[in-house]
Amino acid sequence: MKKFLTFVLAFALLIGCSFQDAYAEVSEPPEIEATTAIIIDAHSGEVIWEKNSEVQMAPASMTKMMTAILVIENLSMDTVVTVDKDTVNTGGNVIYMKNGEKFTVEQLLKAMLVTSANDCAVALAKEISGSVEKFASLMNQKAGQLGCRNTSFVNPNGLDSAKHLSTAYDIAMIAKEFMKYDVLREIVSMDTYTLPKTNKHEYRVLYSTNRLLFDKTSEVRVNGNAEHPYYKYAIGVKTGYTDKAQGCLASAAYKNGTEIIAVVMHSSDLGRFGDSKALLEYALDNYRTEDLLKPGDAVGEIRIKGAAGGKTQCEAQYFASCSLAVGESADNYTTKVEWVDNVIAPVKAGTVVGTVGVYDGDKLISETPVVTSEDAEEGVFSFIYNGHVAYPGRLALIIIAAVIVLFFILIIVLRIVNRRKRKKRRQERIRQLAEERSRNNGRY
Repeated sequence: MKKFLTFVLAFALLIGCSFQDAYAEVSEPPEIEATTAIIIDAHSGEVIWEKNSEVQMAPASMTKMMTAILVIENLSMDTVVTVDKDTVNTGGNVIYMKNGEKFTVEQLLKAMLVTSANDCAVALAKEISGSVEKFASLMNQKAGQLGCRNTSFVNPNGLDSAKHLSTAYDIAMIAKEFMKYDVLREIVSMDTYTLPKTNKHEYRVLYSTNRLLFDKTSEVRVNGNAEHPYYKYAIGVKTGYTDKAQGCLASAAYKNGTEIIAVVMHSSDLGRFGDSKALLEYALDNYRTEDLLKPGDAVGEIRIKGAAGGKTQCEAQYFASCSLAVGESADNYTTKVEWVDNVIAPVKAGTVVGTVGVYDGDKLISETPVVTSEDAEEGVFSFIYNGHVAYPGRLALIIIAAVIVLFFILIIVLRIVNRRKRKKRRQERIRQLAEERSRNNGRY
């Protein structure tokens, strides 16, 4: 009987391990139409899967993600923009602006991202830089900062141009940055937007170009099956289509704490949605995000030279994460903070003072900035480090107090010295008197 029970338990354990191994196996990625494509973890930036992701191609209106990032960094949402006659003549998908029409930055941003309006992108670019050419320079500078390796922008909207090129990898890096902004995430999740009445036009209802968000009637091929483009986990991001670029889409999906970004380039008009849906499903079925740190999590404190408090608390600016295949453990993953040297007060809250890296053993997987959690005000002696006297009144009082203290110390020292001198003179006098008595006693 005991042997039989032992056999049953061993068999059950073997079957359990087999099921566990089967569960942990990652399925094969889908076949797609797109010439180039990539899937990344939106938090860590790790590449989950790619197809020719470093090949340069026309990015079409996915370009507008970069324009939107620069808008957030450089303009207030309530700023009023007056459209000029050249912007009105922008080609492609537009909202039919009129010369002298006034919009807020928020209105232009929503129209640009929801219905992919090229004229709105030009209006925003000119508001920031004064010209499309200068704005393109700013775009390329930002692309380099985001880790783009093969991108060259010449306009803010993605209209075809021989030198306007990017890659699936670079677009994914831009989309990752784009999705860090709550205001942009909200906009690209909208399937319609009603543009209010302006000084030149009645209200306009604008419809999203991203069929993953709403289309339950069209038919696309997803892993060889006919399905609707709508994907219930989709949360954005940006479509693109021109004669040169063909069907492009940077998409994002969120499920159970895992956020995925997929980019497809040079697919067909409807094929880009089938491709993207298949890639997002594959990633969410086979991978999960492990967040070792979340935005705002404390990571330690840094000593700031010249600061009133000396040390300042710091936090992760964004997720410090890794992407794990099904069944994979995060036990071997650790975080490590690298601090910036020579940080000098004053420092505002949110200032980058280091990075926190996620490591798989000794291998760096991803990293995110470390920022100060609070302002670090200048101390009285901050001028030693930055040459700036923050509190001249306090410094004067401290100097006066120090002089007074030194004066009293000097008086005390002088008194001690004089006391010792008097004592020494008395001792010398006693010695001399003793010698005289000795001599006098020797005479008798």
